[in-house]
Amino acid sequence: LGAAQDVPPSQVLQESMPLTIKLRELNAEAGAENLFQDSPQALADTAKNRAKVTYWKTKLQVRPVYDFQIHTASSLASGPFRRLKGHPELGVYTPHLYLSDFWLLEKEYTPLNETLAESPLNLTLSYETISLWKWSLQTQMADQWMQQSEWGLTDTQRDSFMLKRLILDTNPWILAFSGAFIAMHTLFSMLAFKNDIQFWAKNESMQGLSARSMVISWFCQVITGLYLLDSQETSK
Repeated sequence: LGAAQDVPPSQVLQESMPLTIKLRELNAEAGAENLFQDSPQALADTAKNRAKVTYWKTKLQVRPVYDFQIHTASSLASGPFRRLKGHPELGVYTPHLYLSDFWLLEKEYTPLNETLAESPLNLTLSYETISLWKWSLQTQMADQWMQQSEWGLTDTQRDSFMLKRLILDTNPWILAFSGAFIAMHTLFSMLAFKNDIQFWAKNESMQGLSARSMVISWFCQVITGLYLLDSQETSK
């Protein structure tokens, strides 16, 4: 303690974050659905209408941002870099201390209610540096989720927890393979669409084309579209 008291105040980083948050009632067993229960979409629709409950965060990450980038006055005024405290008269800025609850899942929130009146609240702190690009990415994603939630565009609470569970609980190799597969599928679909446009733009007759196959293809696409429209995963 004596050595800590000798540290000049200018060399001490101070950041604060509330340890409680109001969320719609969470399911601590999310991600382990029972096949004999209601569908995940039905459960999500029910949860979306629940009232907000105050939760205690049981974990918190203390992460100094590892940053050797040279910033300018304009860069400090854009994006997540607005959180950096600049000192123009000295030509420096204060290193950022990132208090993160970004990776918390449903099971790591404790609801505050009467049952906890005489129970201790546990808080686990972890310390690790974070690179600039990771901090920037997490901060921008959190800001986007908050903005979308305010606009009511999507159920950001459910989607954010689902994305975090996907990243944390999935094998990195499987996740990388899935991402590569989706990227290749998207690329080939775009190339096929481009070739279709070029073909019909240059085509001047129906010679060599089967009207029956075109009608069957159109009918199959209509059936697929109607199925997706009626599907709970896409229409709700």
